[in-house]
Amino acid sequence: MVGVAMSARRLVRALAPFMCLASLSAAGPDQRVPEAVKKRDATAVRELLKQHADVNGRQPDGATALHWASHWDDLEMTRLLLREGADVNAANDFGVTPLSLACTNGNPSIVEALLSAHADPNAAMGTGETP
Repeated sequence: MVGVAMSARRLVRALAPFMCLASLSAAGPDQRVPEAVKKRDATAVRELLKQHADVNGRQPDGATALHWASHWDDLEMTRLLLREGADVNAANDFGVTPLSLACTNGNPSIVEALLSAHADPNAAMGTGETP
Protein backbone atom coordinates (compact mmCIF):
# COMPACT_ATOMS: atom_id res chain seq x y z
CA MET A 1 0.00 0.00 0.00
CA VAL A 2 2.92 2.35 0.76
CA GLY A 3 4.29 1.76 -2.74
CA VAL A 4 0.99 2.79 -4.32
CA ALA A 5 0.86 6.01 -2.26
CA MET A 6 4.44 6.86 -3.27
CA SER A 7 3.65 6.24 -6.93
CA ALA A 8 0.57 8.46 -6.73
CA ARG A 9 2.58 11.29 -5.16
CA ARG A 10 5.26 11.00 -7.84
CA LEU A 11 2.60 11.07 -10.52
CA VAL A 12 1.01 14.20 -9.04
CA ARG A 13 4.42 15.91 -8.82
CA ALA A 14 5.19 14.99 -12.40
CA LEU A 15 1.86 16.25 -13.71
CA ALA A 16 1.66 19.45 -11.62
CA PRO A 17 3.57 21.68 -14.10
CA PHE A 18 1.34 20.55 -16.96
CA MET A 19 -1.80 21.17 -14.93
CA CYS A 20 -0.59 24.70 -14.18
CA LEU A 21 0.03 25.36 -17.87
CA ALA A 22 -3.42 24.07 -18.74
CA SER A 23 -5.04 26.38 -16.21
CA LEU A 24 -3.13 29.36 -17.62
CA SER A 25 -4.26 28.64 -21.15
CA ALA A 26 -7.86 28.34 -19.96
CA ALA A 27 -7.72 31.79 -18.34
CA GLY A 28 -9.82 33.24 -21.15
CA PRO A 29 -9.43 35.95 -23.73
CA ASP A 30 -7.37 39.09 -23.18
CA GLN A 31 -9.93 41.74 -22.24
CA ARG A 32 -7.49 44.53 -21.37
CA VAL A 33 -7.87 46.54 -24.60
CA PRO A 34 -11.69 46.53 -24.70
CA GLU A 35 -11.77 47.38 -20.99
CA ALA A 36 -9.42 50.34 -21.52
CA VAL A 37 -11.51 51.65 -24.44
CA LYS A 38 -14.69 51.13 -22.39
CA LYS A 39 -13.12 53.32 -19.68
CA ARG A 40 -12.05 55.86 -22.34
CA ASP A 41 -8.41 55.51 -21.29
CA ALA A 42 -6.54 56.24 -24.53
CA THR A 43 -3.16 56.25 -22.77
CA ALA A 44 -3.74 52.73 -21.46
CA VAL A 45 -4.93 51.55 -24.88
CA ARG A 46 -1.78 52.85 -26.58
CA GLU A 47 0.44 51.27 -23.93
CA LEU A 48 -1.37 47.93 -24.18
CA LEU A 49 -1.05 47.94 -27.96
CA LYS A 50 2.70 48.67 -27.64
CA GLN A 51 2.86 45.57 -25.43
CA HIS A 52 1.08 43.58 -28.19
CA ALA A 53 -2.13 43.07 -26.21
CA ASP A 54 -4.91 41.55 -28.30
CA VAL A 55 -6.65 44.35 -30.21
CA ASN A 56 -9.48 41.89 -30.88
CA GLY A 57 -9.86 40.70 -27.30
CA ARG A 58 -13.49 40.12 -26.37
CA GLN A 59 -15.47 40.81 -23.26
CA PRO A 60 -17.87 38.14 -21.95
CA ASP A 61 -20.68 39.46 -24.19
CA GLY A 62 -18.41 39.40 -27.25
CA ALA A 63 -17.83 43.17 -27.36
CA THR A 64 -14.45 44.30 -28.67
CA ALA A 65 -12.50 47.53 -28.31
CA LEU A 66 -13.87 48.64 -31.68
CA HIS A 67 -17.42 48.20 -30.37
CA TRP A 68 -16.59 50.54 -27.50
CA ALA A 69 -14.87 53.10 -29.73
CA SER A 70 -18.01 53.16 -31.90
CA HIS A 71 -20.24 53.34 -28.83
CA TRP A 72 -18.33 56.36 -27.50
CA ASP A 73 -18.24 58.07 -30.94
CA ASP A 74 -14.44 58.14 -30.65
CA LEU A 75 -13.13 58.60 -34.18
CA GLU A 76 -9.47 58.84 -33.16
CA MET A 77 -9.70 55.58 -31.19
CA THR A 78 -11.60 53.91 -34.03
CA ARG A 79 -8.84 54.84 -36.47
CA LEU A 80 -6.11 53.68 -34.06
CA LEU A 81 -7.78 50.31 -33.54
CA LEU A 82 -8.30 49.83 -37.28
CA ARG A 83 -4.61 50.62 -37.93
CA GLU A 84 -3.69 48.04 -35.30
CA GLY A 85 -5.74 45.34 -37.03
CA ALA A 86 -9.08 45.41 -35.23
CA ASP A 87 -11.67 43.11 -36.80
CA VAL A 88 -14.05 45.59 -38.41
CA ASN A 89 -16.77 42.94 -38.74
CA ALA A 90 -16.61 41.52 -35.22
CA ALA A 91 -20.10 40.88 -33.89
CA ASN A 92 -20.93 40.62 -30.21
CA ASP A 93 -23.17 37.89 -28.81
CA PHE A 94 -26.24 39.80 -30.02
CA GLY A 95 -24.90 40.13 -33.56
CA VAL A 96 -24.15 43.84 -33.16
CA THR A 97 -21.13 45.10 -35.10
CA PRO A 98 -19.18 48.34 -34.64
CA LEU A 99 -20.85 49.59 -37.83
CA SER A 100 -24.30 48.94 -36.33
CA LEU A 101 -23.35 51.01 -33.29
CA ALA A 102 -21.96 53.85 -35.41
CA CYS A 103 -25.15 53.91 -37.48
CA THR A 104 -27.32 53.87 -34.37
CA ASN A 105 -25.31 56.80 -32.99
CA GLY A 106 -25.61 58.63 -36.30
CA ASN A 107 -21.88 59.28 -36.56
CA PRO A 108 -21.04 59.60 -40.28
CA SER A 109 -17.28 59.95 -39.65
CA ILE A 110 -17.07 56.62 -37.85
CA VAL A 111 -19.42 54.98 -40.36
CA GLU A 112 -17.13 56.18 -43.16
CA ALA A 113 -13.99 54.97 -41.36
CA LEU A 114 -15.52 51.53 -40.79
CA LEU A 115 -16.81 51.22 -44.35
CA SER A 116 -13.39 52.29 -45.67
CA ALA A 117 -11.93 49.43 -43.61
CA HIS A 118 -14.37 47.04 -45.35
CA ALA A 119 -17.09 46.77 -42.72
CA ASP A 120 -19.95 44.69 -44.09
CA PRO A 121 -23.05 46.89 -44.36
CA ASN A 122 -25.16 43.77 -44.91
CA ALA A 123 -24.13 41.99 -41.71
CA ALA A 124 -27.41 41.19 -39.97
CA MET A 125 -28.04 40.99 -36.26
CA GLY A 126 -29.89 38.03 -34.81
CA THR A 127 -33.14 39.93 -35.37
CA GLY A 128 -32.35 40.35 -39.07
CA GLU A 129 -31.62 44.08 -38.81
CA THR A 130 -28.74 45.45 -40.84
CA PRO A 131 -26.82 48.70 -40.30
